[in-house]
Amino acid sequence: INAERIAQWNSDRLPFFEPGLDEIVQMVRGVNLFFSTDIPAAIRRADIIFVSVNTPTKEFGYGAGMASDLQYWERTAQQIVEHVERPAIIVEKSTVPVRTAEVMEKIVAANPRPGISLEVVSNPEFLAEGTAVRDLLEPDRVLIGSRQSESGRRAAAELSSVFAHWVPRERIITTNLWSSELSKLVANAFLAQRISSINAISALCEKTDADIG
Repeated sequence: INAERIAQWNSDRLPFFEPGLDEIVQMVRGVNLFFSTDIPAAIRRADIIFVSVNTPTKEFGYGAGMASDLQYWERTAQQIVEHVERPAIIVEKSTVPVRTAEVMEKIVAANPRPGISLEVVSNPEFLAEGTAVRDLLEPDRVLIGSRQSESGRRAAAELSSVFAHWVPRERIITTNLWSSELSKLVANAFLAQRISSINAISALCEKTDADIG
């Protein structure tokens, strides 16, 4: 939706720096990677739709300062059901509260399209700033969560087959939808706890002349 940002992605000066990203974009842009503001056209063509939108902390209303603001996720869900023309897999990439997939499923159910099935799966991202390209090319795991129905497992298998082009099968983990959503939050929480702990130990070292190293 940001025309200026999309223009940057289509230029020789990308909107942010990440080691190795420039080279990959230059190599595949215009071949099998395209940046566009025409969201409806992209939805109509897609078999798999990756939803990567901001989920900031709510600034007002119930849960302000604590809960996630899902307005961008819900807006995207509405766009998908409005423009989709074929069965598709909708993939959560954003960091979202557990059971967010139900929001998408309710929007889909409220706007039924005869003959068009939409399956929601979770595929959280575990990329770190500074090593994101390496983390993408050589991930220690790819996590895919789906409903444990026949259609859900089929969607998970289809998404797994995409990653299997470059990720060893033993690193592709499938689970249920809610375990996948929760795993991303737990990974973030563990990282926050490690940072908090080492900060506390650092302060202790400064008081006692111990060496934090």
